[in-house]
Amino acid sequence: MAIEILRLPTSHHRLSLLERFDGKSATWVVADVRSKLAIQRRLLLSNGFVDGHSVVRASELWSSMLRRLEPDLQIVSRELISVSIAAQLAKRKEPWLVAPGAAKTAFDYIRQLLPVLATSDVENGGSAELLDEWLAQEENAPSRERWRSWYQIALEIWRELRSQKLCTAGWVAGVLVAERERLGTVANRNLIVDLGAELSHVEAELLLAIADAGINVTILRPSPNWESDYPDGRLAADWLAKRSADREIPCTVKTAEALNGRELSATPTYKRLPSAAAEVKEAVAKVREWLDCGVDASEIGIAAPDLEAYWPVLSLHLEAEGISSAKSVVSMLHSFPDMMKWLARLRIRTGIPDSRDLEMDLFGEGSSPLTFTSFREIFARVYEASDLELSDKVLKYFEAEYRDRGRWPSEVAGRDEFLIRAASVLRSTDDSVRAIRVLKTVLEECPPDLRFDYAQWVKYLSEVTARIEIPVIMADPGGVACLGLASLEGVECSHVVIMGLHEGALRSMHGTAIHTTDLRAIERDLGFVIDGEDRKRTEYEARWILSQPRRATHLLFADTDLGGTVQTPSWSWISGAWAVASKTPEIDVPLVTRFDEQMGRQFDSVGSKSQRQRLRRETDQEPQPTFAAGVVQSLSASLIDDVSKCALRFAFQRILGPRDDGALDLDIDHRRRGTLQHKIFELLGRAQWRPHTDEELLGVVEQAKSELEEKDGRALVRTEAAWKSLQRRMLRVARWLLEFEIAERRRIPDLRTESCEAVFAGEVHAGGDSDKMYPLRGQVDRIDTRADGRKVLIDYKNRTDTPNFSKWTEKNFWQPLVYAYAYEKGWLKTSPGEIAGIFIYDIQKRKRGNGLRIREGNEDMFEFKLASQGETREDLRSAIGELQSQIRYVTGVLDRGEFLPKPAKLTECDRCAWQMACRAPHLELDV
Repeated sequence: MAIEILRLPTSHHRLSLLERFDGKSATWVVADVRSKLAIQRRLLLSNGFVDGHSVVRASELWSSMLRRLEPDLQIVSRELISVSIAAQLAKRKEPWLVAPGAAKTAFDYIRQLLPVLATSDVENGGSAELLDEWLAQEENAPSRERWRSWYQIALEIWRELRSQKLCTAGWVAGVLVAERERLGTVANRNLIVDLGAELSHVEAELLLAIADAGINVTILRPSPNWESDYPDGRLAADWLAKRSADREIPCTVKTAEALNGRELSATPTYKRLPSAAAEVKEAVAKVREWLDCGVDASEIGIAAPDLEAYWPVLSLHLEAEGISSAKSVVSMLHSFPDMMKWLARLRIRTGIPDSRDLEMDLFGEGSSPLTFTSFREIFARVYEASDLELSDKVLKYFEAEYRDRGRWPSEVAGRDEFLIRAASVLRSTDDSVRAIRVLKTVLEECPPDLRFDYAQWVKYLSEVTARIEIPVIMADPGGVACLGLASLEGVECSHVVIMGLHEGALRSMHGTAIHTTDLRAIERDLGFVIDGEDRKRTEYEARWILSQPRRATHLLFADTDLGGTVQTPSWSWISGAWAVASKTPEIDVPLVTRFDEQMGRQFDSVGSKSQRQRLRRETDQEPQPTFAAGVVQSLSASLIDDVSKCALRFAFQRILGPRDDGALDLDIDHRRRGTLQHKIFELLGRAQWRPHTDEELLGVVEQAKSELEEKDGRALVRTEAAWKSLQRRMLRVARWLLEFEIAERRRIPDLRTESCEAVFAGEVHAGGDSDKMYPLRGQVDRIDTRADGRKVLIDYKNRTDTPNFSKWTEKNFWQPLVYAYAYEKGWLKTSPGEIAGIFIYDIQKRKRGNGLRIREGNEDMFEFKLASQGETREDLRSAIGELQSQIRYVTGVLDRGEFLPKPAKLTECDRCAWQMACRAPHLELDV
């Protein structure tokens, strides 16, 4: 019935205790599973057997005690507790509790305040009443107000969870504080506590209670010679020594004896690198170096505070080196396609459907109820659950496949009821083994009387599938150990490389607003021991692990992480590097790996023949292949423009890519907005631009809307409110153009609109030796005519940067010249006359550019401020000649399928939606 604190100057001294430990009468308590396995392996080799209670993790020790003290209390996963907390927060009225991180914050407050919450009595308040009074004190109010509300919420949530008999592993030590008087009834073995700096103050409180019940407790306390670097360190072992005297529990403090004959550790080496990717290369190259020197792979370790951040890159480099790893390559269950589709179906039915979830369900397998183009038009944006009703085909699909309409009732359901519904949307092609594993986990973990609404159940199920690991590549027990830094103490590796020693990785954060000063005041005034945010505890423990005796230790720090974020070196790394070299290391380059050697191979030795050919094409060493020759058999004005600007982009949009008709949204898409404006202008033009009142103009807008919706078979915008907003905008546009045209007719009284949306059709020669003729079709937005037959061709554009004739050929804007060509060819059915001008109306800027204005004979029609202004008929004929040459080029591209990544202007690539799919040599990195 005593406490012994053994000070360990080095981890070498810990080995002497392990040598004498037999595991028959005492239990060795460790922090992680690797340390547990290492000690069990040692006992197995020395004794030939291992007692099941000889080595346990701290979490296992506290959980076993709590189960014996409260057998009806169920210890469940953090995911289930988080969903339970979210369900309670959803019932509250505070608006700030609907934030996405509210459940996590409440979880953190409950975990930290559990020594108070667990000892509170539901009927008379108990410790909760004491803390309420303490918080209400005038001198405490200003500084504690920021977390007082969270304390009240945490108390109410905990009491509800307590009534449901639910707890999670991270809370067990705090719950046991309320049962510390009974701990002696469930503790029957002496304890050797090997938690180092990770021993919390709450756990120290429990150890005091165990020792007071007659159990000998030995605590291993790291006491290195660099401990003075952490003057503010508040190790729980020191606190325990002071408290034991207050409670009259015998406590001795002494230094452990070292194990004789142990080889001294080599001096660690420190290296600073530019990036985390360079860290990985350095680590793998160093491991290769040790292997080449004869070191066994099982004696080598690669560690990092957060190894999982490095693992995707590290595993690829290890594979390239041919180095086996003692770490399995796993995939989370939710990453499998059938599980992804299952979860998507569940999310669709319990919340606002996400477009990606709908796409995954509708196009996952078999025939889809609607085309992808139609799906994208309707469901590119989903704002509420009722948006599913925008497509009758989708609702019929849900009824046929799942016997529902894509929606479950928003009601509370029990575990079994939810699982039945969840299983009902599984398909015959889904992997039943994986699905059963998920359902089994839920059945084992959730009490049958637990009730949530369906959305909360689905969230919980998603988190369950996210934590279940499926091995993809099994670990090699004799391979290099790849593990987290905290697990390194339990692995006997003589050679280690440690990455990621930056400040952020070695800081522990609790996520609450309770400061350490508040916690110490609570302990002083009320006697409750609460763990605080000890920012240096993790770094202390890391430095202790780094100082273990090894034959080689290579410590790395990178200036940036894998995402390029700048990092600050940890004190452990920088103080050690300074002690070795009396200066901070400069940025160095990583050692060369086999991956580098593979990257430096000759071009002709890379990949397969087809891959090498593709690389040659992408680097412009070989001509690009042709495709889709002869697929397009007719021309239009917009087609000539698109092919002229970039033939490959045209192929992406018109041949390879799906048709893009825009999305049905609260705002109209650009294409359909232009169509609506054209229809409004057509109606006004047919009425010869007579004056209209606002009511009459609104009628014109409504008529244009009705005609377009009848033609397309769907609404222009999603809601009536959205249409009212669009209607007002269209009224302003129509008013501007109407007033402009009325003014034009006052200036030119005999000007009238002869035709709107004038259709033309003809044939053009493909050029060369071929006799092939290409149909050329289109329509001119408007043709105005004077009494003497002079014509003005008009084209409407939502926005244009080429309103003037001088820029048309330069910027490959051929449309107005195509209209002039069609008129000159007689393809347009109009009265006789000559073209006097062609104008482009910019609707967004609300202006008409100079366009093309034939000067000769038209001085009475157009205003020319300078003698040089205006164009001649020869200019028009010359431009039409350039158009004919361009048509021959375009038809040649279509005939030969030469859709090459060669834009007319490279600057166009910056705005191209297909930039990521393009393989233009000028977009590739320099090789």
